[in-house]
Amino acid sequence: PPPSPPPPSLSPSLLPPSPPPPLASPPPRTATLAYDGASCEGSDQGTNLGQFTSAQLCAPAAAEEGCSLFMFAAAAASWGCRCCVAKTKDHTYWSIYSLASSVSPSPPPPLPSPSPPPTPPSPSPPPPSPPPPSPSPP
Repeated sequence: PPPSPPPPSLSPSLLPPSPPPPLASPPPRTATLAYDGASCEGSDQGTNLGQFTSAQLCAPAAAEEGCSLFMFAAAAASWGCRCCVAKTKDHTYWSIYSLASSVSPSPPPPLPSPSPPPTPPSPSPPPPSPPPPSPSPP
């Protein structure tokens, strides 16, 4: 008879589990254009994050500051990149970007779990005893 294959535990194709990735840096953030030609002013404007040459380069600073929106003017990078709370108005130079994490911030909703297997019927309790007869009226 042909030799039987080796048991799976001896198979050379099984690799040891890979170590978890290092938790050195937060997930990369990318800027997504939210409002083209718009700005946030006054109470809608937050921290000035400094000067960047592109909205993509400002995104990590905005994420670190905790901003979910920021505005950047490509034609006037010297204005800096600024956190936004909300769009205030249209603007010729500013554009407002939202931060999108490359990994979803929350895990996807769990799939509906399959219904549990039916439990075997438990022995039925004895039937209740009949109530005592009520005394007949005199």
